[in-house]
Amino acid sequence: AGAWFRHPPRPLRIYRQSRSFGRLALDFDSGRWAAEHKLNGFRGLAYVRENGRVEVLSRHARPLLLTPADRDRLGRLPPYTLLDGELMGGRKENAGSLAENFVAFDVVSIGGRDMTQFVYDKRREALEDLLQPAGLVAVVSYRDGNLAERYEEAIRTPGVEGLVVKRLDAPWRAGRNEQDEYPPWIKVK
Repeated sequence: AGAWFRHPPRPLRIYRQSRSFGRLALDFDSGRWAAEHKLNGFRGLAYVRENGRVEVLSRHARPLLLTPADRDRLGRLPPYTLLDGELMGGRKENAGSLAENFVAFDVVSIGGRDMTQFVYDKRREALEDLLQPAGLVAVVSYRDGNLAERYEEAIRTPGVEGLVVKRLDAPWRAGRNEQDEYPPWIKVK
């Protein structure tokens, strides 16, 4: 296993951190991390208003357009719910993008209840319970196995460009986490 990290089959870059992939991979088996697919789409925050109307904004506060099917599914969620996710399979259209599929990877609030102080495990459980009845999906998540193998599996999957490795004990935080010794999440592309 050690030779793989000295001579990886593909270039690896860790964004927002200067840690080596090898150090992260060794710590992955500690049970402190989950690895999720890093999707190649348009990141967006989906907000359900009181009347069921759904708005999705990019991280640059630009509106992203949903298909009617996704708008309907998201509109089934409780009012004042805010999801962090990715719009997949779309094409550029004016100020936004028309997407075929919204894939959630975190929950910020449910029915107005702030979820950001809860650790990843609790948020992930709440997210899955919330999405299933509405016909929505959450991004693939792993908690076991060899991180290098998970990475190789991920990059062979259409629409996936790597992994996001998240600490199980970390709350949701907006923005960059560069000053943390063990950041809440690390992108591996």
